[in-house]
Amino acid sequence: MNDERDPMYEDEEILEIVRRYENMKKNKTQSFFDVHEFENIINYYIESNKSNNAYEAASLASLQHPSSIAIQFKKAQVLVDKGEALQSIEILDRLESLDSSNFEVFAMKGSALSLLGDIDGAKKNFDQALSLEPENKEELLLDIALSFEYLGHYREALPYLASALKVNTENGSVLYEMGFCYNKLNNLDKSIEYYTRYLDLEPYSDNVWYNLGIIYNKSGDFEKSIEAYDFALAVNDQNAYAHFNKGNILANLERYNEAIDAYLEFMKIDEESSEALTYIAECYESLNDTSSAIRYFRKALEVDVDFPEPWYGLGKLFLKEDLAEDGLYYLRKAIELDKDDPDYWIALSVGLVATGEQDQAEEALKAALKLDPYDVHTWIDLGNILVKTDRILETLSLLEKANENLPENAGIIYRTSACHFLLTNEKEAYEYLTRGLEINHHKYMELFSWFPEGEEDQNIMRFIHKFKKR
Repeated sequence: MNDERDPMYEDEEILEIVRRYENMKKNKTQSFFDVHEFENIINYYIESNKSNNAYEAASLASLQHPSSIAIQFKKAQVLVDKGEALQSIEILDRLESLDSSNFEVFAMKGSALSLLGDIDGAKKNFDQALSLEPENKEELLLDIALSFEYLGHYREALPYLASALKVNTENGSVLYEMGFCYNKLNNLDKSIEYYTRYLDLEPYSDNVWYNLGIIYNKSGDFEKSIEAYDFALAVNDQNAYAHFNKGNILANLERYNEAIDAYLEFMKIDEESSEALTYIAECYESLNDTSSAIRYFRKALEVDVDFPEPWYGLGKLFLKEDLAEDGLYYLRKAIELDKDDPDYWIALSVGLVATGEQDQAEEALKAALKLDPYDVHTWIDLGNILVKTDRILETLSLLEKANENLPENAGIIYRTSACHFLLTNEKEAYEYLTRGLEINHHKYMELFSWFPEGEEDQNIMRFIHKFKKR
């Protein structure tokens, strides 16, 4: 939360000790440092995220001061930072046997055990540390919570945060972490509650307003989300992703001109965003401003020729303009860059159908189904091609696979019934028709999309109307 540099970095005395230590290492000489000096050196490397340097300093300190409990504790701390929890616990067990009243030993052991996934053991040691009346209980409770958060154990972090809040109801860091944990647990109302309490203390935190924007968006309260992003931007108009996320919401609300303005504000900060240029192009496409859409899709490609989305966007746009050959060129390029997006394959199949390349369209739809077997429209589109070429048995085989993935989809079941009617398998046809009517009798007209003559069959129509009355 606090991005300012740690005051230790500005302490010239500490920096001088570190320089003397580093000169010793560089010149391969031997110098003596007392315990306090080594602690400062190790802390400096820990704070600088240089865990290997910190471990090297702790190891040398252990050689010079083998009986120092403070140095052994620092070595255990560095090992935890490096993720070497078992080695850390070996040291901490020895320290515990020497001094069972040191809360820091139990707190560090709790962190090591949590790294190993032993949550119960971690809690036991954390609670033991708290029972020893630590000097700053509030700070320790927050540290314990953060150790759980670091490993994604947000539910376990909450009781410690709640205890810290009892000690000090106006601890902004604790309120922030409460909001963060509840968001991760998808308890959005609670997350909003704690972030709002934080803002009562610190109303000019653009970061928290930004987080609230995300949460309101997740909860479906889009107007409040936009309002939260606006507050974030009022505090800090350089918060790029507040502009960007605001643009996304406005685009989803079909307020395309406002969305374009938000994306353009984002691009004043990040001029080389092919993603934002693509979204601007999509907004212009939705506004039926084809020339502007093409211009921005092309700008996106100028920024990043390997970004597949603008290729896909141009491909779809040209298909919509009945320029199928041009559309296919761009869609094939999008797939060359990203073969794992089913939407690209589906769009490609549309272009291939338009150019009469049915076999290739089939293959494109099959590729899409491998990537997403739960898209009912893709199953139906592939079935449409097969039915139009009178490959009814092949269509039935396709629908069997569709039913495996979508067993309760009325559209698939009605079309299965249609295939059986086309093959004059009346028993099976009526069985599937009955299933379709049981699932959703309002959609019965989907039967006739593949079996139009059935609409003139009095027996079938009587069966349907009798079922609906029932």
